[in-house]
Amino acid sequence: MKAAMRERDMLYETKPYSDEYKWKRNIVVRLLKQARRLYGHQIFAKLSASNPRKFHTNVRKLMGQQKSKSILRDEQGKNLTAEIINAHFSNICRQQPPLKTLPQNGPIETIPVITVSQVQENLEHLNIRKASYPGEIPIRLIHACWSFLATPLAMTHNQCVLEDVFPDKFKKAFITPIPKKTSPTSPSDLRPISKTPIVSKVFEYFILQWLLAEVEHKIDPMYFGFRRGHSTTHYLVRLLHDLLEHLEISEALADIIISDFVKAFDLLDHETVINEARILEVSQFLLCIIVSFLSCRQQYVQLEN
Repeated sequence: MKAAMRERDMLYETKPYSDEYKWKRNIVVRLLKQARRLYGHQIFAKLSASNPRKFHTNVRKLMGQQKSKSILRDEQGKNLTAEIINAHFSNICRQQPPLKTLPQNGPIETIPVITVSQVQENLEHLNIRKASYPGEIPIRLIHACWSFLATPLAMTHNQCVLEDVFPDKFKKAFITPIPKKTSPTSPSDLRPISKTPIVSKVFEYFILQWLLAEVEHKIDPMYFGFRRGHSTTHYLVRLLHDLLEHLEISEALADIIISDFVKAFDLLDHETVINEARILEVSQFLLCIIVSFLSCRQQYVQLEN
């Protein structure tokens, strides 16, 4: 591009009104536009990868679409307070009876040990762009100090496993309500986005790995929900395959029954979950930790400021 600009300048000095000068001038203009476009794409790509939140904030500013803090109101025009929204979210779970405590007897089991290197690997791969739990050490600092935090965390988590408990401090959820539609008028129009402490997420990771190692091979292969490597796309491909396969049979008839359960995940009876885990022969220490994880949970809602 610099060479083209030098040639353009030389032609301007010698042949300012010639077609050759105009042709070279147009080439320089095109090269400048391409360079600006490429620079903009590189800046946007770098900013969106390093700080997506800042990226979208700047884009909204450029487009004149800055978010304005809106006060949530019901149909009567009254403000929806954090207390009202928190009561709505918690009442959904209160529709089910509290979970009974599991008996502590059972066969002697080999309880796994969480090593310092496993905790280090988990902390090292933390997503530093995730929001931190209020009052907790920022994720960026935890990620930077993972080598120092791994040993005390491993000791804490191993003690929790030995005592078959999920600590109450790990079970406090900080909830931010997100509107499901443009102008929410009731708490049911809000979706709870919860944040839990980082130390809780690390412990949950190990519990999940132990649980999957025991039950994943026992799950129906036709079950596609909430499983790594499975999605609705896999289900649709399987459904289409079965339909086409049976269409080749004469006088074949296909019936499809589709059902949707309101708040299916929130209203699932925890006693049913534990009983199904017993049927799948989940280890006793895991059952106790899961019961502790599901019991006596606390949450609080922050609305705007």
